[in-house]
Amino acid sequence: MRQVFGATELTCSLHTLDCLQASVRAGRLIVIVARIKDIRRAHLFQEIEADEYVSGLKQLWISACSMARKKEKTIKTGLITSGDMTFDFGGDIDKELEAVAKAKEMGLISSIAELKPSGNSSSMMFSELFDGFLAHKMDKVEAKKETRKPLSDGQQKNHRRNFNTVIDCMEGDRPISTITQDMLKDAIITSGLLPRRNENPYIGVSVLELLEMEVPDKDRIRSKTAEEVRKTVQGIFAYAVKAKIIDSSPARDMGLKLDSSGTFAPYSREEVRQLLTSSFKEKKLWKKWLPTLAAYTGARRGELVQLRKEDIMFDTDSGRDYILITPEAGEVKSKNALRKIPLHPILKKSFLGFVKSVKTDRLFDGLDPQAVTKWFSGCREGLGIKRFDDYGNRKVFHSFRHTFITQSRGAGNPIDHVQQVVGHEKTSAGTTDRYSHIYPLSDVLGVVDKVGYEKP
Repeated sequence: MRQVFGATELTCSLHTLDCLQASVRAGRLIVIVARIKDIRRAHLFQEIEADEYVSGLKQLWISACSMARKKEKTIKTGLITSGDMTFDFGGDIDKELEAVAKAKEMGLISSIAELKPSGNSSSMMFSELFDGFLAHKMDKVEAKKETRKPLSDGQQKNHRRNFNTVIDCMEGDRPISTITQDMLKDAIITSGLLPRRNENPYIGVSVLELLEMEVPDKDRIRSKTAEEVRKTVQGIFAYAVKAKIIDSSPARDMGLKLDSSGTFAPYSREEVRQLLTSSFKEKKLWKKWLPTLAAYTGARRGELVQLRKEDIMFDTDSGRDYILITPEAGEVKSKNALRKIPLHPILKKSFLGFVKSVKTDRLFDGLDPQAVTKWFSGCREGLGIKRFDDYGNRKVFHSFRHTFITQSRGAGNPIDHVQQVVGHEKTSAGTTDRYSHIYPLSDVLGVVDKVGYEKP
């Protein structure tokens, strides 16, 4: 065995460090597989064209096949370094720590606490920083008058779970130089609003999709989970400051009031104007029309995505076009969801023109609702509209529905009229509710017509 210092690799006998190389190779493969999943997901969500998808997938697959057959005696530049020695741990935390422990046992490094993520803070990924933080916390170090015990298996598991939750809530790993306090606040608040993701129907559902769902209180995670996530995040960045990786922590003094009872927040009129203006500049027609329809009808995302041409009808009594929400088009939430929504006057000409131009039975043929969620989240973020309001309520696509209802009720419409148009059960009249039937379209026109987002 020989060590090379002052270079970017540690050369050693394949026989002696076989387990270390196996960990490295497995880690690299995990990263490649994750990138393959990302490019598949991007194609599914219509974010990249078919040619880009095929080309990218082919390159990644060639790399994966090559990596699986690779039998080199060299471990090249990696993510964690001690002095001039560099190890490559490609993303699997368990294997990384096992490999470091093995190297320490063989005397290649004197202490796991010596390890720190390599590179500068402008390019270092959040996952790299977490790897260094966890390795540091696992080692027993005596400092002056105190002794820090290494983390127990349970503590390690909790930190990893909390970190993975933050990554999910931030919609992926990113360079630490781009992570702001607002970003961390959003991630931590989000973590407290999620349901238990190891139970149906939430297994495998993305965070963005979960934020669009109305989760019953009984399905929510423990209220202190967000507090645990906060402590892990603050610990990671405190370590980064101590290790001189960054000058100051974005996780300090966040002033969070964590509460798992948050619901959906309405958008302001200005925010709706920004969102609709931005969406109407998009080339894909569904990006132009879905936010607009949501803002002026109060309909749910799923109800709009599955609309058929035949669901756009004309009412002779009122002389008004309307949208029929029916289970014949697809799944609806309840029996109250079967309803007629008057078409807002501002949409009459443009929307009916769009409907006429569609060549398929479905207005948004083949569109996955999850693609809407992912695109809209990026659109909202790009406009600088925060995910949460001052009360911890979330602003997502479903917030258009809350905005519509808030405006319509604020305009003085009878509550049972609003309930009929948005598909809620009528509950305002007590015993007489049983005698109430569906109002004719002409009676509920005001529910839609009094909603507007124009500047005063």
